[in-house]
Amino acid sequence: MESKPLTPPPPPPQDRKQACTCIKNVAGTIYDINYGLANALTGKCGVSIPYKISPLNRLQKGLIT
Repeated sequence: MESKPLTPPPPPPQDRKQACTCIKNVAGTIYDINYGLANALTGKCGVSIPYKISPLNRLQKGLIT
């Protein structure tokens, strides 16, 4: 019998909103951010997100729920 890897459940909406707020606050303090390098970090950390890090994405507008 082959076992499949377990994936954790997605975080609750409040946790995601809190993470977005934290990222927005920190990103706003970084002058001349290199978005290419920022987007490469997720792969280097072994995670994937369904969007690109950008000042124009839904994360920055606080719309990810």
